[in-house]
Amino acid sequence: MIIEEEEGVYCQAMSGQQKAAIEQQQQNAATEDMMGSRRSVLMRFTFVRHGETQANKDRCIQGHTDIPLCQSGEEQASRAGERLKDVRFSRVYASDLCRASTTCRLILEKNICHPPPLIIDTRLRERNFGSVEGMVFEEVLKMAEANGSSWPQYSPPGAESLGDVQARLVAFFKEVCQSIYDKNNNNLKKREAVNSISEKGGKGGDRTEAKREKEDEETKKKKKSEEEADMEEENMLNEAKEKEREKEQERREAKLGKRTVQREMEEEEEEHVLVVSHGAALRQLYLHLHRTLGCPLPPNINPDTPARLSPNTGISTYSVRYSPKAYTLQCLCLHDSQHLQGM
Repeated sequence: MIIEEEEGVYCQAMSGQQKAAIEQQQQNAATEDMMGSRRSVLMRFTFVRHGETQANKDRCIQGHTDIPLCQSGEEQASRAGERLKDVRFSRVYASDLCRASTTCRLILEKNICHPPPLIIDTRLRERNFGSVEGMVFEEVLKMAEANGSSWPQYSPPGAESLGDVQARLVAFFKEVCQSIYDKNNNNLKKREAVNSISEKGGKGGDRTEAKREKEDEETKKKKKSEEEADMEEENMLNEAKEKEREKEQERREAKLGKRTVQREMEEEEEEHVLVVSHGAALRQLYLHLHRTLGCPLPPNINPDTPARLSPNTGISTYSVRYSPKAYTLQCLCLHDSQHLQGM
């Protein structure tokens, strides 16, 4: 399902700005559909926050400090992997910080669908918190209050701004969407080329056959003697056999082309991207998806949820229909932590 089909369900929970954004998405999608073979492409993203670290337990700010998972964090990652073991991921990305990359590897170890290799991308790093990295969270809150700011808007000395964090996460997201879009439309062009060749081959065969029939008729008129008539009869039989062989070859080629196209269409599945990142970084991406692009929340989800930190290994999944001028988004789950029950 996409947003257009579900708009009535979510309408009451949307702000006027969100409705306007969705209406613009629909108009852009309609325009895209009228432009020809380059069409919007459906894809799916699953985002996971890294597992727990000792710094998480101690409520310390981590930022770019490279802190490994603790034992409970490894178990959380394994449980997330068990939860996602049947998902056929086509692309896998993680932050270069070890708490995220290790979480991703533990998830992939459980996957039974032969996942692709992990790609490390530094744009998925946590926010750089500057001078407060390593400090206890409560101390940082006091600093923010003394500065007349609130968390997380407070920007400590040397810290990365929220706008900069969001910009690099959005750039990553758009780049992956565009890559999937380009790949899908290139495959579409190949299929159209195969179909065109098959059709031209069939028409060419018809023209060749008509030409030969005309030549046969002219030959008949020129044959006068009995010997020539006998030879003509023999030639006609041979040519009839040759025509039948050519027709059979054309049928085989057309059938092969059809099978190739059908096989490519069957093999072409909706791409599913796994992304393992960090709490503050993912929060900025979710805010962009919901507040800027107008993605509605699932029913019974608090409107403030995108602004909250995901729990460790919390899972969020989005269905995205993308073209360069339009997004159509659906949030399937946000901060899901059912796999952590009992821990």
